[in-house]
Amino acid sequence: MLEWKPLRETSLAELVASEPPPISSSHIGNGYVWVLALMPLAVGLIEGMLAANNYPRGLPLQVPALFNALLGWIDYRLLEKAGYKSTGLRVAAILLTPVYLFMRARRLNQRPVYAMTWLASFAVGLLIYGAAAAD
Repeated sequence: MLEWKPLRETSLAELVASEPPPISSSHIGNGYVWVLALMPLAVGLIEGMLAANNYPRGLPLQVPALFNALLGWIDYRLLEKAGYKSTGLRVAAILLTPVYLFMRARRLNQRPVYAMTWLASFAVGLLIYGAAAAD
């Protein structure tokens, strides 16, 4: 044809989505989420080792908070690239790790296994630290 037009400039434009749909949640990696879910256990082990060796101070609170925020932000960016944008999800990813993990599972229609793992990891991390600090 002599006068080709992009599809969006024709009467068929309403049939073309402005953005592609999000990719299937089964194609989104969960590596960062699992590291995030096990972070409280790792922090509890480190704190326990420091307490057991009579180190006067444990980890500064900012260190685990920074790692949680960084991992949450990286994972959220992956979700965003896959088509799952949400301001609430982004804020929770950086500031409220357990809330983010539950929101992420709901948004991707997954079971919240990594969120429950975070809660268990947090409890076990506290127990390890408490046992080491009591000695």
